Amino acid sequence: MTLRDTIDASITGAGSNRVGDRIDLGKEVIDLEETLDVAQSVNGMQLQGRGRATRFRWLGPPEGPVFRFTDGNGCAISDVMVELVNRAETLVQMLDSGTGPVRSSQNLLRNIYVPDAGDLLGTFWRIGGGEDQKNDLMRAENLDISGCEVGLLVEGRNSLNHELFGCVFKGRGAGQNGIRTLNGGSVRLFGGAVNQFAQAAFDIDTRSGVALIAYGVHVESCARLITAPRPPGGRPSEITSHIVVLDGVRWGSPSGEVAADGEIIAYSGGTLVVRGCWFGTGTPEKTVYKFRYDTTQSIGDFVFEDCRVRASNASGHWPGRPPRSRAGSLLYVGTSIEPQPMPGPSPLPVGQGGAFG
Repeated sequence: MTLRDTIDASITGAGSNRVGDRIDLGKEVIDLEETLDVAQSVNGMQLQGRGRATRFRWLGPPEGPVFRFTDGNGCAISDVMVELVNRAETLVQMLDSGTGPVRSSQNLLRNIYVPDAGDLLGTFWRIGGGEDQKNDLMRAENLDISGCEVGLLVEGRNSLNHELFGCVFKGRGAGQNGIRTLNGGSVRLFGGAVNQFAQAAFDIDTRSGVALIAYGVHVESCARLITAPRPPGGRPSEITSHIVVLDGVRWGSPSGEVAADGEIIAYSGGTLVVRGCWFGTGTPEKTVYKFRYDTTQSIGDFVFEDCRVRASNASGHWPGRPPRSRAGSLLYVGTSIEPQPMPGPSPLPVGQGGAFG
């Protein structure tokens, strides 16, 4: 009996009353030559492995996904390892078909380990991509992913309230973004790390309806901490719905990863709160960081407080004036070699504003 047969046999009920059992996986290697549909309009289907002793091997087509949850509620994959023999554009996808009797919500990924995939993995976890009427309350705990191009993609403005605890995403190779929100959606991260992505740790690629909150996340060797493009011709309401909070985030990079005037935050519109964070390149040779918050609106806000910054000019001192912030301005920051508290803002002379550094 195949795993697919076991899953099908474990489902009882009909319509919105379809319920799945917990399936205990052994110390075994499970070859997948096609997508494993963990959930298809079913509540509570649980695949429980035995850590790295339970190993899935992907032998299927490059588009994947390896695992798919369609209209699943309260379903889970826990304690497994995944080895990619062939490339997979998506490893795990959770979506709402728009027609199923069960809403896509409250699914769980826990203790999943993917060894370095090199160039074999596109997006590790994609929430959305179907009709996406609702994708709510997805949760991840202790993911350990190496070699992905995108760690998590949250797609669609009806994809909301997803939480990640202690998850580690490593890009390497062609890695692009650790966490990306596309056309809306929201996500919260607690602890964990985002490492080695060539574009940004967090990318807000949307005009509206997004909230991203990161607490205590370690970011290293990413070209930028966060990016959010200004939508061309966007209405004010479309921009100001961005809400991003970075609290206690630690950002660092080896000297060869970021240019001397590396742009760490490139954020347009909405509300951006950077509080209690630590920024450092790991070398005193870097000259300056650049934090950019850009908006033409009278609403929206940029808060940068209680942060520590490690960067310096050749003399190891502040390059120019202390950091200050105004709407539509550039904020250049550098400090002495050792991390020190950020100084308070200096008042601008009457009639001055704009870019400064």
